[in-house]
Amino acid sequence: MRKAISKISAKVPEFGIIIALAVLMILTQIMNSNFLSAANMTALLKSIPFVALVSLGSSLCLTVASLDIACGRIAGLCGMVFGFTLTIMHLSLPVAILLGVATGLIFGIFHALMVVGAGINAFVVTMGTLYVAGGCRYLINHGDPMNLPAYYRNFSQASPLGVSWLFWIVVLIYIIVGFVEARTVFGRRLYAVGSNSEVAKLQGINVKFMRSCALILSGLFSGMAGVMATIDINSSQAATGTGWEFKAIAGCFIGGTSLSGGSGRAFGVAIGVFFVFILDNIINMMKISNYWSDVFTGAVLLLSVLFDVYRKSRKIKA
Repeated sequence: MRKAISKISAKVPEFGIIIALAVLMILTQIMNSNFLSAANMTALLKSIPFVALVSLGSSLCLTVASLDIACGRIAGLCGMVFGFTLTIMHLSLPVAILLGVATGLIFGIFHALMVVGAGINAFVVTMGTLYVAGGCRYLINHGDPMNLPAYYRNFSQASPLGVSWLFWIVVLIYIIVGFVEARTVFGRRLYAVGSNSEVAKLQGINVKFMRSCALILSGLFSGMAGVMATIDINSSQAATGTGWEFKAIAGCFIGGTSLSGGSGRAFGVAIGVFFVFILDNIINMMKISNYWSDVFTGAVLLLSVLFDVYRKSRKIKA
């Protein structure tokens, strides 16, 4: 039995968290029969895509031993830019989407220039842009909500196979990124840079280019998440994105992405983000104070980091 589990764990690094998630869901269902109901699961899956997308960007940064903690606020700003250009400036939908996503891309390029080009610590740079983007959300239209035309709601409220189109779009992006990580030279180079940048250089890998790509992609995914979240609620809200970055990082660590780089998969990030949202959902279903949500998420995040440190120390000793 132990050998079988070891083989499964070797092939599926997320096996442990999947088992923990399954046990947690079964116990919750026993205590509340509505937990696994179609209505609850549909609502849960509808709320996940946007944080899941910024989590994917964060995981790419962590894979190359970098960091992006501004992703949530950048997403919120991109949503405001999209709403402003569409409803106030009356630009066409494609142009508004392009400008919203481009805002995130610009932040990603700025991060790459500062972190990779200038050599400034990624935490310091993204902490600064977290506050810049967070403040700029409230400068656009004085922070007032901007409601999208009603006919856009037809798209956001459509539910193919029980969930929204936006959910399936994010699933497709995850599949693409997962394929790139596992099956392409670019993906292998991402892991090589995160594992040991000096060895990667000796192998002819452009370390700066790979780290820049990760940071830029994180900005791009933040822009996409912000625009999609705005379409989902049919309104640009200045508060959108607040706290997303911490859920994103928690999802990455829970899903097996290492703080020291060189590990993590899109599939693991998806499981980690789902775990974070399941915790929040359980708290609501069990009628526990919402203040416990951050407590539980933080505790799971801390345990994940400690486990990662323990795992790395065992590898070094071996």
